[in-house]
Amino acid sequence: MSFTFRFADESHRLIGIGKEAGARGLRKAAFETRKAMRRSIRKSKAWSAKGQPPHTRRGALRNAILYDVDTGKGIAVVGPAAHLFSNVASFHEHGGVQLKKGKRRVYAPGKSGPIDLRGGDKSYIRQGIVFAKLKTEAQARRARDIDLIAWPDADRPKARHYPKRPFAGPALERTAPRLPKIWEDAFK
Repeated sequence: MSFTFRFADESHRLIGIGKEAGARGLRKAAFETRKAMRRSIRKSKAWSAKGQPPHTRRGALRNAILYDVDTGKGIAVVGPAAHLFSNVASFHEHGGVQLKKGKRRVYAPGKSGPIDLRGGDKSYIRQGIVFAKLKTEAQARRARDIDLIAWPDADRPKARHYPKRPFAGPALERTAPRLPKIWEDAFK
């Protein structure tokens, strides 16, 4: 008795199906984590308590939370995009001190600037500074002089202290128990 057996190696198709399902599960897991992060951030004019997720005034922090999946490497990244919200979200998450570079204003004719100090004593900030449109180069020079008197440390770096207000870590902890089920459902 003899028989012929033909075998066509289709394992590459099976591997492709498995990778596609894995990427689908990874995308869904990243989306769920992003959703949990966004829901933890509330809109409010007031600051959040230390240890609680940060508040957002107009929703910019919430809208800056994005996710991306690299299917080739099998990596998902979820978090606030610095190009949409700056790097301040990192300081909220981990706490710390942010050094902001000081900047002095540039005064030129046609722009507005300080033209007079009210009060004439050291209480000029309480008394007030008069602003107007600068018409001449002499007024622009005077505005620079007043600027140096009124804000002597304007060009010095300033430190902003941020207490720890984590939102990404707790969101991942809340989502973690559901991730295996999401991954399993992707292969069905």
